[in-house]
Amino acid sequence: MSLRIGELAKRAGISVRALHHYDALGLLRPGERSEGGYRLYGQADVMRLHTILTLKSFGCSLDEIRRALELGQAALPDILARQMAALDEAASRALTLRERMARILARMERHEATGMEDWLEALGMMHVLRGYLTEDELARLRRAGGRRGWREVAARVEAALAAGVAPDAPEGRELAGLVREMAREASGGDPVLAVKLRGMVRREERLRESAGFSPASLDWLDAALAAAGREAGPAREAPPASAENAASPAGPTGTALGVATLRAAHQLLDDPPVFVDPLALAMVGPGREAAIRNDPARFDAGPLRGLRASVAVRSRFAEDAWARARARGLGQYVILGAGYDTFACRTPDRESRLFEVDHPATQAKKRARLAEAGLQAPPNCAFVAVDFTVDSLAEALAAAGFAREEPAFFSWLGVTMYLPEATVYATVAGLSALAPGTELVFDYPVSPELLSPAERGGREAVMARAAKKGEPWRSAFEPATLAGRLAALGFSIVEDLGGPELSARYLAGRRDGLRKSGVTRLARVRRASRAG
Repeated sequence: MSLRIGELAKRAGISVRALHHYDALGLLRPGERSEGGYRLYGQADVMRLHTILTLKSFGCSLDEIRRALELGQAALPDILARQMAALDEAASRALTLRERMARILARMERHEATGMEDWLEALGMMHVLRGYLTEDELARLRRAGGRRGWREVAARVEAALAAGVAPDAPEGRELAGLVREMAREASGGDPVLAVKLRGMVRREERLRESAGFSPASLDWLDAALAAAGREAGPAREAPPASAENAASPAGPTGTALGVATLRAAHQLLDDPPVFVDPLALAMVGPGREAAIRNDPARFDAGPLRGLRASVAVRSRFAEDAWARARARGLGQYVILGAGYDTFACRTPDRESRLFEVDHPATQAKKRARLAEAGLQAPPNCAFVAVDFTVDSLAEALAAAGFAREEPAFFSWLGVTMYLPEATVYATVAGLSALAPGTELVFDYPVSPELLSPAERGGREAVMARAAKKGEPWRSAFEPATLAGRLAALGFSIVEDLGGPELSARYLAGRRDGLRKSGVTRLARVRRASRAG
């Protein structure tokens, strides 16, 4: 007997999102698919899930579970022995905590307030930690212990900042190395936990004060860490800021892999993920996947944190919009600048016609990567190779089986900022000849005068890095003017959302501080029905 993902989730008492997450991490991948393309879990998969949940109930981390599954039964004695030691330690802590509570209770009964504020502060700190970390991570944090001395390091950083020492000076590199080593000790060598701890200190004033850091000293230290990372060599270089660009109609920019990398990093760094893509890590290749797992902090620094949020939110927005379009009867989905997009391999939909449009060179690399990962595009997906400098999009789509007389859904992400304004409108004009009901989702950069000072600073930093990589931003739009121009081309605005609206929709209630800035907006527009 085989089970679909929803059936397995219901019978196992876990969420579908958890199963997707296990898939993304390579812990549990369904062994087969139905004729309709649905994931099917067989008996071996159910047994593997039982092992995962059992080890998780023992307090094992997902990394420990992965190692146990890779090594087989030989790894279990060591893991169980360590978990028993952890339980012994937890029991000892519980006894210590009980004694402490008994002393406080006795003081309270004697109407003595001495120590009460300290105790309440400790309780508040525990609440903060539980808001960011899982029970597994808290246990590993306690086991790791880590060296003391953060306040001494913070004092050295403050002194360097006050003295005007450059973050990339020898003293900055020395402090960066020391902080990296202390973070490794504090997190027990878990790079994802290290990133979470760094984010906690950034966002929680109580933790900053406890460690002795000010926001300014953390900024200086981030710059020192970035400088030390650059000095370590090309293997440590983060993807360019222009990784925001999925693919440019002008040709193969090489940034498609950058977007795929940010999607993959999102699966590991952001819990819960905004955009679940179980294939993202497989698509970046084993070498880059290992680099992401070994040093995820590089994808959480500087503008890359905002870019990661933007990539996740825009991908989720586009696929949510397609789901609504599909529900109202559209049966053609065209991804312009598809890059390393994995939607066709993830969706169980085998009735819609899917078209991935990209430059021939980028598309060849993507298809090779699919083969390397053991993935195959479904029969209802057509790869449409287009060099926009010489080819006609309309002709290429028609040759691939696109029906112009039927409405379609187009996704066009991470491209408009790299095109002149006239080219953006010309592209939309080319879609205006399609059937009424056709929809287009795209993101666009906002005119800088409409941004906050912080957003303008972020925009300028991203633009500078993009220009350095030979991919300058070429346009910016004012929303009301854009809406008027689109209306003249026959498209009405269905949604046009900025950072606050998108953060409220997709990022509300998160403790990790992930937010979508207002530097770019997401629009969903629809081809108006013909009169009569």
